[in-house]
Amino acid sequence: MTDTTKVPEKIWAVFEKHPNPKETEPYVYASSAQTKGTKYIRADLVNELIAAAYEDAAEVAFGSFANGTGVRDEILALTPDDARAALAARDQRVREEALREAAAMAKGCALLIAPESVSQRVGAKSVQSQVASQILALITGAQADG
Repeated sequence: MTDTTKVPEKIWAVFEKHPNPKETEPYVYASSAQTKGTKYIRADLVNELIAAAYEDAAEVAFGSFANGTGVRDEILALTPDDARAALAARDQRVREEALREAAAMAKGCALLIAPESVSQRVGAKSVQSQVASQILALITGAQADG
């Protein structure tokens, strides 16, 4: 899987006649800022939308037809593999982000432990850290399973 975190979601490509009249190939340049030219969107983003559209269509069919289950399954079977993979990758990224946020919240949450003992307060930090570590382990566990 390619890391797309630093890649722009859209680019505009401009194809112009080459400034050198002896060149037959066009002069091409691209920009991530909107400019003249043709807009291109990253394929993984388009594929996510395609897979999501198939899933939505399948759910509409499921709720609209007497034989909704069969129609839903047929629609889902038509989803292109690259679109399905892109949607699964997006879902994985969203899940990992949510788990990281949950781990950060676990580290900062207040645990109710009897305040009379300092050792119990130190224990609370340890419990917070353990909970956060277990949440983060869900990320690596899912990656190992996938």
